[in-house]
Amino acid sequence: AALLSALLMWFVDKTHRYVVGYVITELGVFMALFGMLFFEMGGMSGSMTYFFSFGLVFTFLMFRGVMLIVMEALQVAFYLLIMLFSIKFPESVTPFADLKSQYIDQIVGIIFSGVGIGLIFMAYIFQLEKLQKLAEEASRAKSNFLANMSHELRTPINMMLGINEMIGRESGEESIRE
Repeated sequence: AALLSALLMWFVDKTHRYVVGYVITELGVFMALFGMLFFEMGGMSGSMTYFFSFGLVFTFLMFRGVMLIVMEALQVAFYLLIMLFSIKFPESVTPFADLKSQYIDQIVGIIFSGVGIGLIFMAYIFQLEKLQKLAEEASRAKSNFLANMSHELRTPINMMLGINEMIGRESGEESIRE
């Protein structure tokens, strides 16, 4: 899941097809892979519920508008269905060999899902910082352009006003002064 997520993040960064990458992540990792691992890794007593939270946080950060509502609802419904299925059919869940294995799985799940959420926030902040730098550069370029244009317009206008004033002062003919 981590490798697939990293590859998808690379894909999205290179192609700028954000929504495609997010949907692939949502369906391929957070639903298909996490759903399968839920049954293989102890069900409700395993760590996959932490990863479900990871998926929900990802969805809130990556989608907007109607797509956010649809993907969150789909993901929550999927997680609830597989949890209810595991309760109704406990034999579908592979149990842990012992309590120590379960504890290790819980610890690893907390660490990996926590680090994953942190990485998502870092990537999100990195993108925001890139956009902020672009906006600042655009603002500086606009300011420089306006400053230069102001100078380029003021200089000839001032020259023309000065020449007009000189002509008006020194000319003896009324038609030239007008």
